Amino acid sequence: MDFGLFFINEKPPGMSDEVVISNALEQCKLADELGFESVWLGEHHFSPYGTMPDTLLFGAAVAQITERVKIGTAVIVPTFTHPVRVAEQIAMLDVISGGRFRVGLGRGYQSREFNGYGVPQNESTDRFREATEIIDGLLTYENFSYEGRFWSVHDLTLAPRPVQRPRPPIYVAGSATPSSTEWLVAKNYRCLTGNPYSLDPGSSDEVGHVLVEEQKRQGKTPSLEHAWGLLHNILVGDTDEAAAAAFRTNWHLGNDYLYTYARVVEEGEELPEDYKYYSRMHDIWATLRATDYDDMLAMRGSLVGSPDLVAEKLVKLYEDTGFSKQLMWMNRGGAVPQKDMLHSMELFATKVMPQVRGVGEADDATKQLITAW
Repeated sequence: MDFGLFFINEKPPGMSDEVVISNALEQCKLADELGFESVWLGEHHFSPYGTMPDTLLFGAAVAQITERVKIGTAVIVPTFTHPVRVAEQIAMLDVISGGRFRVGLGRGYQSREFNGYGVPQNESTDRFREATEIIDGLLTYENFSYEGRFWSVHDLTLAPRPVQRPRPPIYVAGSATPSSTEWLVAKNYRCLTGNPYSLDPGSSDEVGHVLVEEQKRQGKTPSLEHAWGLLHNILVGDTDEAAAAAFRTNWHLGNDYLYTYARVVEEGEELPEDYKYYSRMHDIWATLRATDYDDMLAMRGSLVGSPDLVAEKLVKLYEDTGFSKQLMWMNRGGAVPQKDMLHSMELFATKVMPQVRGVGEADDATKQLITAW
């Protein structure tokens, strides 16, 4: 199995922006030293739910304090800005990082963010796909032209060019809308999947099923080899009891932030047709707020506990879902004290990873699972 860490830099009450960013950078540096495969940076705007409005700027800082860990975005939202500018920043970050960058793109979903940028939310799909094709073309070809509805590019060459050839790998978020999965499979993009807002944080099996079925439908070899799932509610402690005590504040704060700040539309706004598959989100978040803490701990995808418990759950998750690559949202809510977070990372790397290292390598059971789907 491969493990990456997911960051959006949540800002809990009473913590300064300087401390939030400093803590996240320290965690990224430790992830590099401990042998995590990657760190993934998520773009959000205008609320304490996520204070990383520029993932590429933060990624450049990470590149300067790390040596081996891959740096990915989960995701950049090119819908909000000019895709040529995004492509230039990606190329520069790939150079700065020595070819360690992975491009993760998504269309965004919060009306607060669309309103802040003056972009119509009901144009998100068309804008996103057009921007992605421009970014892909500029990164791939020395000279690229494109005539679109929103942007046009004429015989343009990036300087600098990315280190990776023909370009850094491109991942697309595909977890809520079936048409997104259809499009990314057709374009041969890799998939970032798993619903970070689900009642069961291990529910990537449903999304994995959709991805595999779409690959089959399009006549492609079904595989989850390059797909990353997303797990949340994670903290490793010396004992189950110590981990549960340290994570409790995060559980409540993370759910409050989702309910308050991560709305698809604000009160009184109409849900765009583009987002019909998000219609139940707010009800789900209300249910999360009301879920008993001990019930959450018992969920299959809640990795809060001792190293042995977390390793046992990870093996079961792999058997259920087929995902051998997992993004770990270890600090959803941002309220775990830094010493506990660093200790959790150390325990995960030294006590959990060795127990699951061979899981997912040429595993016939998972091939059978994908075939059965």
